[in-house]
Amino acid sequence: RERQARERQHRERRRAVTIQHPQPSFAPQAAPPAAPRANALRQRLIQALGFALGLALLGFCLWVVATNKPAQQKLLQLLAAPWWVFAALAALSCLTILLSGLVFRATLRPIKRITVLDAFAINALCTLLGNVPFKLSLVVRTLVHRRRHHVPLPTLISWLAGTALIILASLAPPIAATFALRTVDWRWWTISILGTITLATLMVFTARLLAPPAAWHALASRLPAPAARLMRSAIALRLHAGLATLATPSAVAEALTYRAIDMAAQTFRFALAAWALGVSLSWEQAIIAGAAYFILQGAAPSGALGTREAGAAATLAALGVPVEVGAPLVLAVTAVETACCLLLGIAGAAYLRIDKLMGAGTASSTAPSTAPSASSDASSNASTSPPHTSDQPAA
Repeated sequence: RERQARERQHRERRRAVTIQHPQPSFAPQAAPPAAPRANALRQRLIQALGFALGLALLGFCLWVVATNKPAQQKLLQLLAAPWWVFAALAALSCLTILLSGLVFRATLRPIKRITVLDAFAINALCTLLGNVPFKLSLVVRTLVHRRRHHVPLPTLISWLAGTALIILASLAPPIAATFALRTVDWRWWTISILGTITLATLMVFTARLLAPPAAWHALASRLPAPAARLMRSAIALRLHAGLATLATPSAVAEALTYRAIDMAAQTFRFALAAWALGVSLSWEQAIIAGAAYFILQGAAPSGALGTREAGAAATLAALGVPVEVGAPLVLAVTAVETACCLLLGIAGAAYLRIDKLMGAGTASSTAPSTAPSASSDASSNASTSPPHTSDQPAA
């Protein structure tokens, strides 16, 4: 009974703290400052202009194909290709979406375990939304992990930064080896594999040094007072929790394995599309084209549509492939991937129930207005109800 009384007092104390809300003030409120609204409007305008520029670049690629007879002939040759060519291109596009989702799942595993189907659906939807501006793909990825998997926002930020470092470690050595050697031989494989392993080892070693809380606080104690207070703040500690992504060797190795398979799928996709178009494309050119296509798809600030295609065509042109040949090649890859992203993205949104996740945020924003009355009713009922005298704990 004493324990039940203490638990009841503890619940009432927590309820009293929860339902204390400031009384609404009827005094005229000061207008919000105009500077944040002006900055937000400026950012939206920049995003819209960037998206318009991307559409203009896409229109330029289409114009190159429409006004060039050899490019039109290559597209006609692609349309006359066997059915298995389109099936293989679609399978490779779906495989790249799945592998990218598995990379995010592997790096999130030290923080939160999610299913493969969740990772596939999230990445399919985010890949589809990556074509439009305003960083909707990043917003949706953060929303899903925040409300479906209950990962704190600062931890999500550090997790995304760690995932970006792992992706960079998987791309930098092969790209550097390709530009340095201009061929794919045993030296290219040696530089790519050893370079990736070296960068991954450095990341894991540094993260494991800073991952223990004692090491984090020891580093903060050596910094000036403002920086030390910032590192000991609640937000910084949640950001520090994201170091588990880089401090887990198995998670980093798994993510790098998926990235290597993804890079091979990107390369084979461009090589197959070039073969169907009758374009002579070396393995070095296919590797660089696939890497440029992947990087621009994720790093385009105002949506990947147009910027990705023009950037990949420009990369091929820098490698010696004419624009009238590279443009139809990139557009063929984009056409197949867009069709796959559209189908998989809609299916992923239906599986994740995005409408419910957005509705959960709306309900939580309106919950404080009704919480006081419900809590006060519960407290009044608890105060008027007779005490529990049985030996069983109260419900």
